Amino acid sequence: MAHPPAPPLPLSRKQERKVRTLVAAAGAGQAVVRRARIVLLAAAGRHTTAIAAELGCSVSTVRSWRERFRRRGVAGLFDRPRSGRPEQHGPSARLAVVATATSVPPEGATLWTRATIAAHLAERGLVLSPSTVGRVLAEAKVRPHRVRGWLNRADDDAFWSQAGAVCHLYLGCDTGDLAYSAVAYSSAREVPW
Repeated sequence: MAHPPAPPLPLSRKQERKVRTLVAAAGAGQAVVRRARIVLLAAAGRHTTAIAAELGCSVSTVRSWRERFRRRGVAGLFDRPRSGRPEQHGPSARLAVVATATSVPPEGATLWTRATIAAHLAERGLVLSPSTVGRVLAEAKVRPHRVRGWLNRADDDAFWSQAGAVCHLYLGCDTGDLAYSAVAYSSAREVPW
């Protein structure tokens, strides 16, 4: 017995704009683009089997992504977090690694290494291996040997509270939200470029 044709998927203007942006984005993954195309074709009133044939996927795939979009909106087009080993070190440990790497190196050293960062943090009660420090720096795209003087900041409690507030701001965002940040300089001489 054939399924009755599914009604067109209701799509607001805002949702349509976001889905079209996903289809056109060069950096969007192939799976996300296919899901977005399923939603656009379903919103245009195309039959489920026609969508499946056009996109080269199964009818059940089209049905499941239509339903997931109906329930969760644009956020439903992205993969859910997968289970696995929990993070050993949270955002505050990562922040400490980056903050240390962008601070003035210890006396007698010209730059930070993974080992000196790990030792410095261990003295302050945060035990990380040099390889973990390296992974955190690589993920953050921070290269301690390329840090210039304008990026260094004095170690003070105000930095940690302000940086923590910024981290909480970003951690509070939902998937698909945009967060903007701006830096105010007190004079043109401080601008790094």
